[in-house]
Amino acid sequence: MHNNVDDLNHLTTEFPDNSKLKLINESKLKDLRKVLLELQGGFDAITGLTLKYEDSVVDHKHRMNKRQILGDNDGGLIRQILDFRINSFEGKVVNAYHRYGLSKMGTPLPDLLRKLADYLEAPTTNIIHPTEKPKALVIGKRQFNKLNKLYHTKYPKRKVLAYPHKGKIGKGVLEFLDEFKMRDEVINNQLKS
Repeated sequence: MHNNVDDLNHLTTEFPDNSKLKLINESKLKDLRKVLLELQGGFDAITGLTLKYEDSVVDHKHRMNKRQILGDNDGGLIRQILDFRINSFEGKVVNAYHRYGLSKMGTPLPDLLRKLADYLEAPTTNIIHPTEKPKALVIGKRQFNKLNKLYHTKYPKRKVLAYPHKGKIGKGVLEFLDEFKMRDEVINNQLKS
């Protein structure tokens, strides 16, 4: 087991303008990643899942612009070690927050994300959105002929059923599908195609 504090100290140098900040060279970043991952117990800092070294990256908080002083609001500072996919996701979320002007709405990103998580877990209404409307049930010719045969056998004096336009089943045909217990067969056939 490393003495991680010593490992961190020997990998970094003092930042000239601020004694609290430390610099790390690109050449020592891999070593820092190993040490920080070990400090995290080998787990991704966001998901808590086991993280392989080869899938890990050193995450840092980006400065809002180049004029922002390093360290102000933690800009430019390393946070923790993340899975490269989680790091990419985090970056996209932060960028979208600024790109869509959400940062100007007055709700800080962490608060917004907590509220979003609560919202995603909240119960829904029982109303189907128009874009999610189920496809119209369609009956094929073979199944329709089978239905017509059953219908004509049971009701010989009635007029034969007409094949619906584009096979789309209306209320009348649907009632007969239920009567002759064919609805499931038609639904299963539609799911196969």
